[in-house]
Amino acid sequence: MKTEHRITIFDINQSAFLALQGLEPELVIQSGRVVFSFPAGDDYFRLSDAYNANLEVRCLDFVKSLRTLRSKMLSAKDNGNEKGEHGNGTYHR
Repeated sequence: MKTEHRITIFDINQSAFLALQGLEPELVIQSGRVVFSFPAGDDYFRLSDAYNANLEVRCLDFVKSLRTLRSKMLSAKDNGNEKGEHGNGTYHR
């Protein structure tokens, strides 16, 4: 079975941009903090380059993506605290 390589980032703005472009993150709790995990594929690297190149995006669409991701982040953190595990039901360190 092939193991999927993933990249974990802490930047909610970059994560919101990637989500806006269709690359949804997996939310993972590390040391009590929610981080964003993406598949380490061509899409991730292409979109990260576009983010760093300051690709223009529609402002309200980006803000909506950011708010949605922040809401998911808070929910994952709350669920993790209630379950005594990570909010998405997985255990990552």
